[in-house]
Amino acid sequence: MRVVFLALLWAAGLSVAGADPENLLRDPGFEQVSGGVFARWSTPTYWQGKLSVANEAHGGRRAALLSTTERAGKWLGRVYNPATLAITQGARYRLSIWAKGKGDCVVGCIEYSRKEGKSTYQYVPLDPPVPLSDAWQPITFYYTPRDPLATTVAFYAEVRGEGSQVLLDDAFIGLEPLPGYALTVRPEHTMVPVGATLRFRIEASGPAGRQPAAVSIRRMEGEAPVIEEVALDAAGKGEYLLRIPEGTEPGVVSLSFVLKDAGLAVPHWADVVDGEAYRCFADAAAGVRLEKPAHLLFVGDSLTAFYRGYNYVDKVRGWLQQRFGEDVTVTNAGVGGDYTTRVLARLEKDVLAKKPTHVFVFLGHNDSKLKSTTGYQDAVVPPAVFEQEYREIVQRVRATGARVTVISATSSVYEITKASAEAAAKAGRVHNLFGKPEVMEQFNAIARKVAEENGCGYLDVYEPTRTHPKKASLFTQDGVHINNEGNRLVALEILKYLGKP
Repeated sequence: MRVVFLALLWAAGLSVAGADPENLLRDPGFEQVSGGVFARWSTPTYWQGKLSVANEAHGGRRAALLSTTERAGKWLGRVYNPATLAITQGARYRLSIWAKGKGDCVVGCIEYSRKEGKSTYQYVPLDPPVPLSDAWQPITFYYTPRDPLATTVAFYAEVRGEGSQVLLDDAFIGLEPLPGYALTVRPEHTMVPVGATLRFRIEASGPAGRQPAAVSIRRMEGEAPVIEEVALDAAGKGEYLLRIPEGTEPGVVSLSFVLKDAGLAVPHWADVVDGEAYRCFADAAAGVRLEKPAHLLFVGDSLTAFYRGYNYVDKVRGWLQQRFGEDVTVTNAGVGGDYTTRVLARLEKDVLAKKPTHVFVFLGHNDSKLKSTTGYQDAVVPPAVFEQEYREIVQRVRATGARVTVISATSSVYEITKASAEAAAKAGRVHNLFGKPEVMEQFNAIARKVAEENGCGYLDVYEPTRTHPKKASLFTQDGVHINNEGNRLVALEILKYLGKP
């Protein structure tokens, strides 16, 4: 399960200018090639240009060679990374790529938005273009969203001029606000009942002599942005109240807290629920038993990584911090596409080095998916390997003294995943079949066995998702990933589990 989303430069409601920005692009170095074609970069046939793989690179082993072609008297070549990235209004991003060659080079992004129920887009390029030479040089563009309704972008690069071509390598897009600023918003992800008021505590700072005086708060009402401003006192502190009127439809409310002059933004998601759901969570959180201080870490695949900011990990974090304050911290170590082999490869850096007191391992969907190349007979990770690697994961974590809980894989909507596989087969594409019930149950049984034999806890979320009276309402359209409702279910099961002796 590979899902692309923006890994925003924020943690614990904090954004700091000057921190090392994260590159949000997949395969920024043009290294992933299959059959002589880039896996994540493309020049569609309706664009101009010729794209090929080059062995002369700025970094790594490969680069992209982009040449211009002529159309209506205009010479142009364009390449892009089609995986769109979510953006935060008011934030400042750096887009860059290393280039050498002949002609003029441009980097930019395609902004995507929705207006009057329709998807729209516009190109936002670096202006003026940069002349190329025989030496590698970085082409850099600082970007703040132009369209107030833009929600996602895609990175692109161009070469211009008759007979021109460019070598491209080491592309980058990431948050890069002006240095010296910091913005903190508390609480983090919050669950709130309809009819209540959310109170946010804001604290901002800037370079000497440039203390921020106000923070802008942006949220959407339908397709229209609502922008409010909160004045800060001399210490850079302020408060924002968000009222959830009676009659509000339950769901996620997205907000951005922005220091406009710094290009610094902190996103926040509030989960609006009905009174009964709120009471269920409040009761479960009140029953949690944890020795303090505690550091809970969740490692898994895209069911842990997706919807970061308001997924099940964030909901658990919000309730635990409401109950225990800073005595309990929570880390999300999910990575899309992960299975046991990949978790083992990053276990030291992403799990053990964080020194958690409690580790929850939530795997299974990618391990158990069936390969079309074997007629859906073989899983990506053979069951024997799954058991061996899962055992090594929990044993290495337990050796640190941390408590380990194995979480079963969820169920899936097999009617959807089967139909998707059949469509891929009809189109002649190599693919995988997710969520076949008997295979999922086989892998969950192995995970339970490993947990029991190694003194770990075990939390079953397969049965609650399989038997849910409105099962399809828990999943996205692919039938595999859990949506906000599904994330609520998993979060509630975890809170209940933490209340058991």
